[in-house]
Amino acid sequence: IHEMWCAEGEMDEKHRRLSELIKVGGKNLMRRKEALLERADCFVSLPGGVGTFDELCEVVCEKQLGMNPRVCVLLNIDGYYDGFLQQMKRMQKDKILYVPTEKLILTATTAEEALELCVKHHAENQNLKINTDENMKAVEKKKKTEEKEKEEGQTGGNGEKIEINEKEDVVRAAIEARAQSLKLQALDTAGRRAILLEIAKTLAANKNEILEVNKEDIKAAQSMKMSKSMRKRLVMDAKKIENLCKGITQIANDEDPIGQLVSATELSKKLILHQKTVPIGVLLIIFE
Repeated sequence: IHEMWCAEGEMDEKHRRLSELIKVGGKNLMRRKEALLERADCFVSLPGGVGTFDELCEVVCEKQLGMNPRVCVLLNIDGYYDGFLQQMKRMQKDKILYVPTEKLILTATTAEEALELCVKHHAENQNLKINTDENMKAVEKKKKTEEKEKEEGQTGGNGEKIEINEKEDVVRAAIEARAQSLKLQALDTAGRRAILLEIAKTLAANKNEILEVNKEDIKAAQSMKMSKSMRKRLVMDAKKIENLCKGITQIANDEDPIGQLVSATELSKKLILHQKTVPIGVLLIIFE
């Protein structure tokens, strides 16, 4: 539970039946959600609430990728989630979802039924536990092992060729990308600025190596019979890298675009409406 809903140092009266109350803080919503997800054993969605459907879609995607074994239960009172469930079935029919809906989401019409589903699922899957730090350690360990094997010529200790499981690679990459993304989103402005400046510095320092590798990429694209217009878009040069570094540095040195006051309007005495910037997308850098 977020610390703002708790009395300082003690459980509130309404939480007195709990044996333990874990409080989470954080400077922003993403950090609080990350802290909650690290500790939660299940995901129960109540009717209503801003962002509920976005969070549900996020949970469904994670479960489909095998990243999240937690049970997801919809408290579907008075058919509140009927429309969402219909959309899920439609996505499955259109092959957007490849896991049956009933395996991704359970439904209940009462809080008691939802709790029973959570308890049953937890008892059957108590050996499954997601922990971001542990996942990252496992990812790093496997990554180092694979790099070592690659250096030795893609062979194991007995000289046999190692088979690569593409599905595992995709899932592992998704877990790693999400974990790092959440860490980046949880940083303050100064932290993000330092990372962006480091990216610009590293790009400039490795310019020659990037250009050499890009030449190999272009050759590979030609062998794949890629169209000339597409190949032209892949071509890198020193000027492009220089402009990219300048752009990243400029973004790093700009003021934080989130939460900037645009205007203040006094609607009535002591009631002031503040308009602040909340951009959906601030920065997206794609390395091909």
